[in-house]
Amino acid sequence: MSNRVVPAEGPRARSWRREWPFAVGLTLGLALLLHPAWPRGVQPLGADWETWLASAGHLLLDPMAYEYNGWRRPLYPLLLGLLGGGGSWVAAGQALALVASLVTVASAGLLGRVLAGPLAGGLSALATAGMPLVLAGSFWVNPYPSSAAATGVALAAGVACTRRPAWPWALLAGGAAGFAWALDTRGAVLAACVPVLFMLAPVSWRRRFALAGLAILCIAAFYGLDRWVQAHWDLDLVPLGRQVELQHGLDRGPGAPRNAGWVSDLPACQGPRSARLTPGGLFDACASARRALNVRSLHRAYPPPAWLLVALVPLALLPGRRDVRGSAAAAVVFLPGVLVLFVSLSWVPFADRYLLPWAPCIGALGPVACMRAGATAGRWRGTSLVASALALAWTITASPGLRAARDPLSMLRTWAVVPSTGDVREVLARHAASLGPQDLLLDCASMHVQARLMPARPPVSQAPPHDAACLAFARHPPSGAGERWLYTRHPPVEAGMPRTIDPAKVARLGWEEVPFETDPTSCNAGLATEVRRWRLLRMGRADDAASGR
Repeated sequence: MSNRVVPAEGPRARSWRREWPFAVGLTLGLALLLHPAWPRGVQPLGADWETWLASAGHLLLDPMAYEYNGWRRPLYPLLLGLLGGGGSWVAAGQALALVASLVTVASAGLLGRVLAGPLAGGLSALATAGMPLVLAGSFWVNPYPSSAAATGVALAAGVACTRRPAWPWALLAGGAAGFAWALDTRGAVLAACVPVLFMLAPVSWRRRFALAGLAILCIAAFYGLDRWVQAHWDLDLVPLGRQVELQHGLDRGPGAPRNAGWVSDLPACQGPRSARLTPGGLFDACASARRALNVRSLHRAYPPPAWLLVALVPLALLPGRRDVRGSAAAAVVFLPGVLVLFVSLSWVPFADRYLLPWAPCIGALGPVACMRAGATAGRWRGTSLVASALALAWTITASPGLRAARDPLSMLRTWAVVPSTGDVREVLARHAASLGPQDLLLDCASMHVQARLMPARPPVSQAPPHDAACLAFARHPPSGAGERWLYTRHPPVEAGMPRTIDPAKVARLGWEEVPFETDPTSCNAGLATEVRRWRLLRMGRADDAASGR
């Protein structure tokens, strides 16, 4: 008989054996976002990127030369300009988006971990990283990736405090909620939800109120910062109520989102209607038609049907094995988002980028629902194994990005993350950066080259396509000692679109076409075809043009 003594398993070994699904899922999720095949170029991407850069220019460069968009809160453009410094603001914005996306994945993993255990946490991180919207957002130059990260951190830290109450969780949750609110008005929902989570902490009521008060102080600090920035730069923002009225389709108004024009085109929304939000207005024919249209457009951002996501919410609220506190925390995490999305989808045009701040909750919903349902029904043999299998199956099928890792370029083109104009814009930007101080360039192709090069200020002006300024510039280039350049776009005739400036006509005016110097190693295989739609034209010195050269 052996007398060998088996050493007792230490707490660290037991912890790893218990937490390895969370560690593995989180690592794989972060690795997916950092996949080397994702072509992270320098061209700006994301909705309204040029307006955010222009707003940063208004705050930090020249308020007369750059227009501030009154629909936007000022914290993100200020942060963009400060982080970019004297370098590239586009590069700073994309670096911030990538970091924010990594934080979004990590916070979704922590949210799933504290709500339903290590396996749910690992699968939540992996499912969030595989969301097309999160992958696309890691390239964007706008505040939505940062808002998603702040939302995830605020909710994950708040739920963690319901397990192990501590003041660092309160500071983290309150600071993240305040940051989300300062980035975007929709973040106000977090300012209401986070203090409620601290009321669920397993401590005395006195300490609960102390933790909630600490979080509220952090939220108030960011709110005060936002108000100070608005007052310091004398910004005139469009009030939230007015924004809702404009988006409701009564009138677009200056600075309105580009997708705000189609509401009045719906047959069910014809005729006069009130802009005031009422409970009855959320269930009429117009709201139903708008909701259906919004859901169809969002299906491209996150493939699972909306009804299936809604059906998972009650499962995520199940008490598990007598985990009533976890059930209440899940209700605070998921139900406000469902309510906000229902109202938004019913009332205003809802673009996919507005869904990105809720990505941590959406990514964690499936794994949490499966695992909490399995824990609730745990008295049946094999339930835990079935729940784990369902959570894994959900993660794989509901996250196209996991499959896209095998062919990133194909999937990225499907998501329009790498548009064919991106490489052209980069070529034009390199040319604009080489212009001399005496040169002058007019961008009649809506390439926003000037914004692309900020904070540098090359001699570039922009005019909308088909604008009279483009034709006037082509016919009579301004006088000066330098060269005159013109960017134009020429859609194919079969597309049924008018030419911006006909190549034959501008040739008779003395303009000559300069071939593009494209990068043969470009990740975009369609560049060779796409580049033929664009023209870089050169007049030469203005005095030479006047002499008939």
